Amino acid sequence: MIDAQEILYQIALSLTFVAIGVGLVMGARKKWQFLVDPPEWLWFCYSQAFFKKTLGRKGPLLITYGVGMLGIFVGFLGLLDGVNKLFAGLGLWHYR
Repeated sequence: MIDAQEILYQIALSLTFVAIGVGLVMGARKKWQFLVDPPEWLWFCYSQAFFKKTLGRKGPLLITYGVGMLGIFVGFLGLLDGVNKLFAGLGLWHYR
């Protein structure tokens, strides 16, 4: 028997990862200032400013793209697993 609440939680969490990843990639693409060009004096409390101070002006942009793509990838993997478990529990296909 499937635990529907756990599977739906996994699907919701995976969709959250995808949404955050899309937001980060979109913010990097549109060059939102708080993501890619923060003030350097915030380096001690804001990770993007720390990356700008240590890696230069391109650092926050590249890291934002990377974290966004990683979030999308991990979210899709979790989503595929959750949907696979859901459909297997409903008897639509066999889950391994």
